[in-house]
Amino acid sequence: MVTAAAQQAREQAKAEGKGFFGQWADQLRGTFGYTNRYLTMAPDAILAETQGNFALYNSTINEIKIHLKNAHHEHNQQRHLEAEIFSSYGTYRYHMEENSEFTDLLKRVYGDRVKMPFGYFSKSVNIKI
Repeated sequence: MVTAAAQQAREQAKAEGKGFFGQWADQLRGTFGYTNRYLTMAPDAILAETQGNFALYNSTINEIKIHLKNAHHEHNQQRHLEAEIFSSYGTYRYHMEENSEFTDLLKRVYGDRVKMPFGYFSKSVNIKI
């Protein structure tokens, strides 16, 4: 869905006569802004948007383990996080960028149920080994 949003933004920029960099900028804005729409949507609308969507109730989540992962790209190595969610419905794995805002939110919501990688202590102190 994000890819389709980026494609649509690029095509619209092209139709407006924008050059390569204008198309590229609009494509990036379309990609980054796409997920913001979920902030204003009702949970039922989000669940109904795509077949197979489901909800995990907070009370069913027993533990969330955060794992640090490395992704190798052509010219650099990027780190990201994997959230392994253990619930009474099963175990789920999700990938997210290495961003303290995400992990701080998880810790605020789930408290001690969130297990961070060694060296990740708080928002202000992150020792990455």
